[in-house]
Amino acid sequence: MKEYTAIKVTASNYQIAELLELKPHLSFNDENSTRPQTIPGWLVKEDNGLLIYETQGYYEGIPLSQANQGTKIELYKDWRQKNKVGDGLIHAKYFVKAKRNDWKIKVELNESNSLILPFYMEFSQEEKELLEYGNIPQQMEDKWFSYLENNVIHFLRSWTGIEIFKANLESTANDRWAIQTLHLNNDPESLGVSRSNLFKDLVELRIRRMQNVTQ
Repeated sequence: MKEYTAIKVTASNYQIAELLELKPHLSFNDENSTRPQTIPGWLVKEDNGLLIYETQGYYEGIPLSQANQGTKIELYKDWRQKNKVGDGLIHAKYFVKAKRNDWKIKVELNESNSLILPFYMEFSQEEKELLEYGNIPQQMEDKWFSYLENNVIHFLRSWTGIEIFKANLESTANDRWAIQTLHLNNDPESLGVSRSNLFKDLVELRIRRMQNVTQ
């Protein structure tokens, strides 16, 4: 997914156009920290007087409750938090779900290149909605790109663009969802990661991480 943070500048010696040129870094005072915490991200545009950043607070595990609407923000020229250029408030923060075209896909699973195994996982409506956000890798160490489209969840290796797992989420009783079969990549070079227990771990990790950052 992508995270966007809209900042309202409350005090600065710079005009908005000048701040767009400077592309200042964001930091906020976390009550659990002894110093301001940087929100990784980059300034992408101005919108009706607001500075719109694509941020990576979710990637750093910063929950919405720590840096959401009304949070005081400081603007610095660099990540070292020196050369302050202004103060502001978070006006809004929102997530955009990962989509298929957010990553370069080289190989997709189909009937000829996949194994289909019996598999069962069940989800609440809330867990299913959290899975819909997917994952867009931000660093080399982040090895998986995932997205959910038409109730089908896809997991691809980020380095190669090869799809390893695919599963359909089916609606069940009482607003719940279930996976009943799992598609695995049958390429011998990919079989080392094509294990159903790994898929289960990846799905559970995505749910836990989203629960943490959206609280």
